[in-house]
Amino acid sequence: MARRRGEAPHRTHGDRAVPAALVGDGHADPRPARRRGRAADAPARRRGAAPGDPGDRPPADRRHPRSRGAGPQSARELLARLEASTLPQFLLQFADADPAAQAALGSDRLLEPNGLGYYTAASSAPTPGSEDASGQDQGTGGTTPTADPAAAPTLDELVAWPNGSARAWPADGQADASTLALLQHSGTESVVLDSSNVSLTGGPSARVDGLQALVADAQLGTAVRGGLAATTEAERNADSAEAAARLALLSTPDGAAGTTVLALDRRTVADDDHPEEVFELLDALSWVSPVRETAQAAGSATLSPKKPAQDRLDLLKDAIARESAVTDLAPLLARPESLGEYQRVRLLALLATSGASPEADFAKTAADYRARDAKLLNGVTAIRNDHTQLVGASTRVPVLLRNDLPFDAVVTVVASPASAAISVPTRTFSRVEIPAGSGRTTLVPVDSRISSGESGLIIDISPVGSDEVAFTGTLPLTIRSVVETVALSVLGGLAALLLGFGIWRSIRRRRRSGISGAPEEFHP
Repeated sequence: MARRRGEAPHRTHGDRAVPAALVGDGHADPRPARRRGRAADAPARRRGAAPGDPGDRPPADRRHPRSRGAGPQSARELLARLEASTLPQFLLQFADADPAAQAALGSDRLLEPNGLGYYTAASSAPTPGSEDASGQDQGTGGTTPTADPAAAPTLDELVAWPNGSARAWPADGQADASTLALLQHSGTESVVLDSSNVSLTGGPSARVDGLQALVADAQLGTAVRGGLAATTEAERNADSAEAAARLALLSTPDGAAGTTVLALDRRTVADDDHPEEVFELLDALSWVSPVRETAQAAGSATLSPKKPAQDRLDLLKDAIARESAVTDLAPLLARPESLGEYQRVRLLALLATSGASPEADFAKTAADYRARDAKLLNGVTAIRNDHTQLVGASTRVPVLLRNDLPFDAVVTVVASPASAAISVPTRTFSRVEIPAGSGRTTLVPVDSRISSGESGLIIDISPVGSDEVAFTGTLPLTIRSVVETVALSVLGGLAALLLGFGIWRSIRRRRRSGISGAPEEFHP
């Protein structure tokens, strides 16, 4: 019997078989209604899953080949194969953000990205240092404009995927009624639930609180994931044997086939070096036959509500609260909308279902995210230097401006005297450009009015065309203009002495040459 690429051959043991729908990870996608995905019956390894972060680039470079015509050849080939596939495809939320966590935090809509223009408008995305799920930026590079920024694809073009349906996949065993209500309100059509999250009777295809649900076998999934994550051959064999035994128990003696759903964990499959071993195992079992999800037996299910861990929710709540504080710095940038887009992608990556796994160190992930936020909140600042001295009546004081944002900044700098001891002839410096994650020195002319003392420069940094001050700070100055007077006097005295000494030597030489050249007096 012919089979499609990605499907295992249909084989039976006698006349008994266990149809098993395989649910793989879908592509992370910005919008619940127009999200990108992959075939439900053909799980594959996910590369480049979010954030970030991190970073600074989006969770994965999934630029549509029809929109961009560029990108890694392997990525374009994968997209082309997915577009041509007739297998059912479903779409997950951008960065695989966990809808259960969003519902528990009180969201009334699934979070969406504000755009990806900060990435598509540049040939080199601001690299949040390969942002991991924490969104921790490990890089400081800026952006390099493309030859034709107008040719960059829009967000709608990037996420357009007409062959897929919107489906949610909350973190295993953490959904409740508010999760399903949020999904319905956001236009999601169906959901994948863990069997530990429902009371199931009959087949795994059931209606749960108004949503069509596909209920995955939690114990079978644990065994398969254990085999993928095993570090020794003995552990791998033990988990594989458990998975085979559980599948065998589903077949019934009367020849009727039991049905089940194996949901391959996104994080485990993405991190494993050989995810194809799952298919090799299933292919070797004569009593297992992969089928489309529509062939699964219908059943009835009642939700057994559970919530995400409270510690995780508290950390996520704090991160969401900081988002507005970070985006308030956007007017300082040459392209203000970039910061909001960038921060939302980081937040969605932090919400990823991978953070709900018991094996995940989410506390560290959140700490890294918070540290990155703290750096971003610095915005554009003037670096304080406590050792700046004025040694003359007039001088130019260097002021170092630092841009901790991942995008180029354009700001207005105003320098004012902190006291009457100094004056600043030129106070306003318009459109000062500071590269992303870098610094720039601006020279401020300063005149001292006293010979010695203490004063300072007040530096205000504002967005171009705005009176709102984003940063203000004082640069201490120590006035030592008397040093210049003394130095000039000493130098003047030394110059006069040298000049006088030179004149004296010249006169003395002339006298000596005159005496030696006179005729000797004759004495008879």
